[in-house]
Amino acid sequence: IYPPMAQFVFRAVHSIKPDSILAMRIAFLLFDVLTLFFIIGILAKLGLNKNMSAVYFWCPLIIKETLNSTHLDIIGIAFLAGSIYFLVSHRHSLATVFLALGFLSKLYPAILFPLYFQSCLQNSRKKEGNLWLRPIINSLLFISIIVLGYIPFMGIGLKMFDGLKAYSLYWQSNDSIFSCLVFIFKNLPGELSNISFLSNPLPIFLSKLTVVCILMGVLIWLLLKNTSLSENTETFLKQLFILMALVFLLSPIQNPWYLCWVVPFLCLFPLRSWILLTGLVGLYYLDFYFDYQEIQSWKIWIPWIEYLPFYLLLILDLKNKALKKGKNNQQDRSC
Repeated sequence: IYPPMAQFVFRAVHSIKPDSILAMRIAFLLFDVLTLFFIIGILAKLGLNKNMSAVYFWCPLIIKETLNSTHLDIIGIAFLAGSIYFLVSHRHSLATVFLALGFLSKLYPAILFPLYFQSCLQNSRKKEGNLWLRPIINSLLFISIIVLGYIPFMGIGLKMFDGLKAYSLYWQSNDSIFSCLVFIFKNLPGELSNISFLSNPLPIFLSKLTVVCILMGVLIWLLLKNTSLSENTETFLKQLFILMALVFLLSPIQNPWYLCWVVPFLCLFPLRSWILLTGLVGLYYLDFYFDYQEIQSWKIWIPWIEYLPFYLLLILDLKNKALKKGKNNQQDRSC
Protein backbone atom coordinates (compact mmCIF):
# COMPACT_ATOMS: atom_id res chain seq x y z
CA ILE A 1 0.00 0.00 0.00
CA TYR A 2 3.00 2.34 0.47
CA PRO A 3 3.97 4.48 -2.55
CA PRO A 4 7.40 4.27 -4.25
CA MET A 5 9.21 7.04 -2.35
CA ALA A 6 8.29 5.45 0.96
CA GLN A 7 9.64 2.14 -0.28
CA PHE A 8 12.90 3.80 -1.36
CA VAL A 9 13.34 5.38 2.07
CA PHE A 10 12.52 2.11 3.83
CA ARG A 11 15.11 0.33 1.67
CA ALA A 12 17.77 2.97 2.30
CA VAL A 13 17.26 2.85 6.08
CA HIS A 14 17.28 -0.96 6.06
CA SER A 15 20.55 -0.99 4.13
CA ILE A 16 22.16 1.19 6.82
CA LYS A 17 20.66 -0.55 9.87
CA PRO A 18 18.33 -3.50 9.23
CA ASP A 19 15.15 -3.78 11.29
CA SER A 20 16.00 -0.77 13.45
CA ILE A 21 13.19 1.47 14.64
CA LEU A 22 15.84 3.91 15.92
CA ALA A 23 17.34 4.21 12.43
CA MET A 24 13.89 4.85 11.00
CA ARG A 25 13.22 7.53 13.60
CA ILE A 26 16.52 9.25 12.82
CA ALA A 27 15.69 9.19 9.10
CA PHE A 28 12.26 10.67 9.75
CA LEU A 29 13.81 13.30 12.04
CA LEU A 30 16.00 14.35 9.11
CA PHE A 31 12.90 14.80 6.95
CA ASP A 32 11.29 16.68 9.86
CA VAL A 33 14.23 19.09 10.13
CA LEU A 34 14.28 19.49 6.34
CA THR A 35 10.62 20.49 6.49
CA LEU A 36 11.45 23.05 9.18
CA PHE A 37 14.20 24.60 7.04
CA PHE A 38 11.85 24.91 4.08
CA ILE A 39 9.15 26.49 6.28
CA ILE A 40 11.65 29.03 7.62
CA GLY A 41 12.67 29.76 4.02
CA ILE A 42 9.05 30.30 2.99
CA LEU A 43 8.44 32.65 5.93
CA ALA A 44 11.59 34.59 5.01
CA LYS A 45 10.50 34.89 1.37
CA LEU A 46 7.13 36.27 2.49
CA GLY A 47 8.65 38.65 5.03
CA LEU A 48 6.85 36.92 7.90
CA ASN A 49 8.09 36.17 11.40
CA LYS A 50 10.37 33.11 11.20
CA ASN A 51 9.42 32.19 14.77
CA MET A 52 6.07 31.07 13.37
CA SER A 53 7.92 27.92 12.25
CA ALA A 54 7.52 26.79 15.88
CA VAL A 55 3.83 26.17 15.10
CA TYR A 56 5.12 23.25 13.05
CA PHE A 57 8.26 22.11 14.89
CA TRP A 58 6.76 22.27 18.39
CA CYS A 59 3.43 20.79 17.32
CA PRO A 60 2.73 17.75 19.57
CA LEU A 61 0.92 16.06 16.67
CA ILE A 62 4.05 16.21 14.48
CA ILE A 63 6.25 14.90 17.30
CA LYS A 64 3.85 12.06 18.10
CA GLU A 65 3.17 10.89 14.55
CA THR A 66 6.68 11.36 13.18
CA LEU A 67 9.07 10.32 15.96
CA ASN A 68 6.86 8.16 18.12
CA SER A 69 4.60 6.42 15.62
CA THR A 70 7.03 6.77 12.66
CA HIS A 71 4.31 7.42 10.11
CA LEU A 72 5.78 7.91 6.65
CA ASP A 73 3.79 11.09 5.88
CA ILE A 74 6.74 13.23 6.95
CA ILE A 75 8.56 12.15 3.76
CA GLY A 76 5.88 13.67 1.52
CA ILE A 77 5.42 16.67 3.82
CA ALA A 78 9.13 17.52 3.46
CA PHE A 79 8.90 17.38 -0.34
CA LEU A 80 5.68 19.43 -0.33
CA ALA A 81 7.29 22.10 1.87
CA GLY A 82 10.29 22.14 -0.47
CA SER A 83 7.99 22.44 -3.46
CA ILE A 84 6.23 25.45 -1.97
CA TYR A 85 9.57 27.05 -1.07
CA PHE A 86 10.78 26.78 -4.68
CA LEU A 87 7.38 27.95 -5.90
CA VAL A 88 7.54 31.21 -3.92
CA SER A 89 11.14 31.54 -5.16
CA HIS A 90 9.69 31.38 -8.72
CA ARG A 91 11.75 28.30 -9.55
CA HIS A 92 8.86 26.46 -11.15
CA SER A 93 10.77 23.46 -12.47
CA LEU A 94 12.26 22.64 -9.07
CA ALA A 95 8.86 23.19 -7.46
CA THR A 96 7.37 20.70 -9.92
CA VAL A 97 10.12 18.14 -9.21
CA PHE A 98 9.50 18.33 -5.46
CA LEU A 99 5.73 18.16 -5.96
CA ALA A 100 6.19 14.96 -7.99
CA LEU A 101 8.43 13.52 -5.25
CA GLY A 102 5.72 14.44 -2.74
CA PHE A 103 3.19 12.58 -4.90
CA LEU A 104 5.49 9.53 -4.92
CA SER A 105 5.47 9.70 -1.12
CA LYS A 106 1.67 9.95 -0.89
CA LEU A 107 -0.88 10.87 -3.51
CA TYR A 108 -2.37 13.96 -1.82
CA PRO A 109 -0.23 16.68 -3.48
CA ALA A 110 -1.55 15.76 -6.94
CA ILE A 111 -4.57 18.00 -6.38
CA LEU A 112 -2.24 21.03 -6.23
CA PHE A 113 -0.70 20.46 -9.66
CA PRO A 114 -3.35 22.40 -11.66
CA LEU A 115 -2.57 25.51 -9.59
CA TYR A 116 1.14 24.96 -10.17
CA PHE A 117 0.46 24.68 -13.90
CA GLN A 118 -1.58 27.89 -13.86
CA SER A 119 1.16 29.71 -11.94
CA CYS A 120 3.78 28.57 -14.46
CA LEU A 121 1.53 29.73 -17.30
CA GLN A 122 1.15 33.15 -15.67
CA ASN A 123 4.93 33.37 -15.32
CA SER A 124 5.40 32.45 -19.01
CA ARG A 125 3.20 35.37 -20.06
CA LYS A 126 5.81 37.75 -18.66
CA LYS A 127 8.56 36.30 -20.82
CA GLU A 128 9.26 36.20 -24.51
CA GLY A 129 8.78 33.01 -26.49
CA ASN A 130 6.16 30.30 -26.66
CA LEU A 131 3.55 30.83 -23.94
CA TRP A 132 2.85 27.11 -23.45
CA LEU A 133 6.38 25.73 -23.71
CA ARG A 134 7.42 26.00 -20.04
CA PRO A 135 4.07 24.77 -18.59
CA ILE A 136 4.11 21.77 -20.94
CA ILE A 137 7.75 20.95 -20.11
CA ASN A 138 6.93 21.11 -16.39
CA SER A 139 3.89 18.89 -16.90
CA LEU A 140 6.02 16.32 -18.72
CA LEU A 141 8.62 16.62 -15.96
CA PHE A 142 5.96 15.92 -13.33
CA ILE A 143 4.67 12.86 -15.20
CA SER A 144 8.17 11.56 -16.02
CA ILE A 145 9.33 11.63 -12.39
CA ILE A 146 6.21 9.74 -11.31
CA VAL A 147 6.71 7.12 -14.04
CA LEU A 148 10.38 6.74 -13.10
CA GLY A 149 9.36 6.24 -9.48
CA TYR A 150 7.05 3.38 -10.39
CA ILE A 151 9.39 1.64 -12.89
CA PRO A 152 11.14 -0.55 -10.24
CA PHE A 153 7.76 -2.01 -9.29
CA MET A 154 6.42 -2.70 -12.77
CA GLY A 155 7.51 -6.33 -12.61
CA ILE A 156 4.35 -7.13 -10.65
CA GLY A 157 2.14 -5.27 -13.13
CA LEU A 158 -1.10 -3.76 -11.87
CA LYS A 159 -0.73 -5.65 -8.60
CA MET A 160 1.36 -2.71 -7.39
CA PHE A 161 -1.94 -0.79 -7.11
CA ASP A 162 -3.81 -3.51 -5.18
CA GLY A 163 -3.11 -1.80 -1.86
CA LEU A 164 -4.33 1.54 -3.21
CA LYS A 165 -7.46 -0.14 -4.57
CA ALA A 166 -8.29 -1.74 -1.22
CA TYR A 167 -7.52 1.52 0.59
CA SER A 168 -9.75 3.64 -1.64
CA LEU A 169 -12.62 1.15 -1.78
CA TYR A 170 -12.95 -0.22 1.72
CA TRP A 171 -11.17 1.88 4.32
CA GLN A 172 -13.09 4.27 6.56
CA SER A 173 -11.76 5.61 9.84
CA ASN A 174 -12.25 8.56 12.21
CA ASP A 175 -14.12 10.55 9.56
CA SER A 176 -16.40 13.53 10.15
CA ILE A 177 -18.03 15.05 7.05
CA PHE A 178 -17.87 11.75 5.16
CA SER A 179 -19.78 10.00 7.96
CA CYS A 180 -22.46 12.68 7.76
CA LEU A 181 -22.75 12.16 3.99
CA VAL A 182 -23.09 8.40 4.44
CA PHE A 183 -25.79 8.96 7.09
CA ILE A 184 -27.71 11.28 4.74
CA PHE A 185 -27.57 8.89 1.79
CA LYS A 186 -28.52 5.92 3.96
CA ASN A 187 -31.66 7.69 5.08
CA LEU A 188 -32.88 8.73 1.63
CA PRO A 189 -36.13 7.03 0.47
CA GLY A 190 -35.60 3.53 -0.85
CA GLU A 191 -33.33 0.69 0.20
CA LEU A 192 -30.08 2.24 -1.01
CA SER A 193 -27.99 0.24 1.46
CA ASN A 194 -29.01 -2.97 -0.31
CA ILE A 195 -27.59 -1.72 -3.62
CA SER A 196 -23.89 -2.03 -4.43
CA PHE A 197 -21.87 -0.07 -6.99
CA LEU A 198 -18.14 -0.52 -7.66
CA SER A 199 -17.81 -2.86 -4.65
CA ASN A 200 -19.35 -0.27 -2.32
CA PRO A 201 -22.83 0.04 -0.83
CA LEU A 202 -24.57 2.80 -2.78
CA PRO A 203 -24.64 5.31 0.14
CA ILE A 204 -20.84 5.03 0.49
CA PHE A 205 -20.30 5.31 -3.26
CA LEU A 206 -22.55 8.40 -3.42
CA SER A 207 -20.66 9.91 -0.48
CA LYS A 208 -17.32 9.38 -2.27
CA LEU A 209 -18.76 10.83 -5.47
CA THR A 210 -19.96 13.88 -3.51
CA VAL A 211 -16.48 14.34 -2.01
CA VAL A 212 -14.86 14.20 -5.46
CA CYS A 213 -17.40 16.70 -6.84
CA ILE A 214 -16.77 19.12 -3.96
CA LEU A 215 -12.99 18.90 -4.38
CA MET A 216 -13.20 19.36 -8.15
CA GLY A 217 -15.68 22.22 -7.74
CA VAL A 218 -13.41 24.05 -5.29
CA LEU A 219 -10.36 23.41 -7.51
CA ILE A 220 -12.16 24.83 -10.57
CA TRP A 221 -13.35 27.83 -8.53
CA LEU A 222 -9.78 28.55 -7.41
CA LEU A 223 -8.48 28.20 -10.97
CA LEU A 224 -11.13 30.64 -12.21
CA LYS A 225 -9.96 33.19 -9.61
CA ASN A 226 -6.65 33.14 -11.52
CA THR A 227 -4.69 34.39 -8.52
CA SER A 228 -1.19 35.58 -9.39
CA LEU A 229 1.60 33.95 -7.41
CA SER A 230 3.95 36.91 -7.94
CA GLU A 231 1.40 39.62 -7.10
CA ASN A 232 -0.64 37.85 -4.39
CA THR A 233 1.71 35.22 -2.98
CA GLU A 234 -0.06 34.76 0.35
CA THR A 235 -3.47 34.47 -1.33
CA PHE A 236 -2.07 31.86 -3.72
CA LEU A 237 -0.59 29.84 -0.84
CA LYS A 238 -3.89 30.11 1.00
CA GLN A 239 -5.50 28.37 -1.96
CA LEU A 240 -3.04 25.49 -1.57
CA PHE A 241 -3.94 25.41 2.13
CA ILE A 242 -7.66 25.29 1.32
CA LEU A 243 -7.22 22.30 -1.00
CA MET A 244 -5.03 20.30 1.39
CA ALA A 245 -7.39 21.10 4.27
CA LEU A 246 -10.40 19.94 2.27
CA VAL A 247 -8.63 16.73 1.26
CA PHE A 248 -8.32 15.96 4.98
CA LEU A 249 -11.77 17.11 6.07
CA LEU A 250 -13.67 15.30 3.30
CA SER A 251 -11.69 12.08 3.41
CA PRO A 252 -13.30 8.84 4.64
CA ILE A 253 -10.01 8.24 6.49
CA GLN A 254 -9.06 11.04 8.89
CA ASN A 255 -6.31 9.40 10.87
CA PRO A 256 -4.32 11.90 12.98
CA TRP A 257 -1.12 11.55 10.94
CA TYR A 258 -2.97 12.68 7.79
CA LEU A 259 -3.61 16.04 9.48
CA CYS A 260 0.18 16.55 9.59
CA TRP A 261 -0.01 17.57 5.90
CA VAL A 262 -1.92 20.69 6.94
CA VAL A 263 0.33 21.74 9.84
CA PRO A 264 3.06 23.51 7.75
CA PHE A 265 0.38 25.83 6.36
CA LEU A 266 -0.55 26.84 9.93
CA CYS A 267 2.81 28.62 10.17
CA LEU A 268 1.48 30.97 7.48
CA PHE A 269 -2.21 30.95 8.42
CA PRO A 270 -2.42 30.22 12.18
CA LEU A 271 -6.17 29.69 12.47
CA ARG A 272 -7.22 28.89 16.04
CA SER A 273 -9.61 26.18 14.91
CA TRP A 274 -6.96 24.21 13.03
CA ILE A 275 -4.40 24.54 15.82
CA LEU A 276 -7.07 23.27 18.22
CA LEU A 277 -7.72 20.30 15.93
CA THR A 278 -4.04 19.27 16.02
CA GLY A 279 -4.61 18.64 19.73
CA LEU A 280 -8.12 17.19 19.64
CA VAL A 281 -7.37 14.70 16.86
CA GLY A 282 -5.11 12.79 19.27
CA LEU A 283 -8.25 11.60 21.05
CA TYR A 284 -8.51 9.14 18.17
CA TYR A 285 -6.22 6.85 20.17
CA LEU A 286 -8.93 6.42 22.82
CA ASP A 287 -10.41 3.99 20.31
CA PHE A 288 -7.69 1.46 21.22
CA TYR A 289 -8.20 2.00 24.95
CA PHE A 290 -11.94 1.38 24.65
CA ASP A 291 -11.21 -1.78 22.67
CA TYR A 292 -8.85 -3.07 25.36
CA GLN A 293 -11.40 -2.26 28.08
CA GLU A 294 -14.22 -3.84 26.02
CA ILE A 295 -16.35 -0.69 26.13
CA GLN A 296 -16.78 -0.31 22.38
CA SER A 297 -20.08 1.54 22.84
CA TRP A 298 -18.10 4.62 23.88
CA LYS A 299 -16.14 4.70 20.62
CA ILE A 300 -18.99 6.36 18.73
CA TRP A 301 -18.45 9.57 20.72
CA ILE A 302 -14.77 10.00 19.90
CA PRO A 303 -15.23 11.80 16.52
CA TRP A 304 -17.80 14.12 18.09
CA ILE A 305 -15.33 15.20 20.78
CA GLU A 306 -12.57 15.58 18.18
CA TYR A 307 -14.42 17.51 15.50
CA LEU A 308 -17.41 19.35 16.99
CA PRO A 309 -15.34 21.99 18.87
CA PHE A 310 -13.15 22.37 15.75
CA TYR A 311 -16.07 22.98 13.38
CA LEU A 312 -17.75 25.41 15.79
CA LEU A 313 -14.54 27.41 16.19
CA LEU A 314 -13.88 27.23 12.42
CA ILE A 315 -17.31 28.72 11.73
CA LEU A 316 -16.58 31.46 14.28
CA ASP A 317 -13.16 32.14 12.70
CA LEU A 318 -14.64 32.40 9.22
CA LYS A 319 -17.50 34.59 10.46
CA ASN A 320 -15.10 36.99 12.21
CA LYS A 321 -12.92 37.09 9.11
CA ALA A 322 -15.91 37.90 6.88
CA LEU A 323 -17.04 40.67 9.26
CA LYS A 324 -13.54 42.13 9.35
CA LYS A 325 -13.28 42.03 5.57
CA GLY A 326 -16.69 43.70 5.20
CA LYS A 327 -15.70 46.41 7.68
CA ASN A 328 -12.44 47.08 5.80
CA ASN A 329 -14.29 47.30 2.47
CA GLN A 330 -16.75 49.76 3.97
CA GLN A 331 -13.91 51.92 5.30
CA ASP A 332 -12.23 51.86 1.86
CA ARG A 333 -15.44 53.04 0.18
CA SER A 334 -15.89 55.83 2.74
CA CYS A 335 -12.37 57.05 2.06
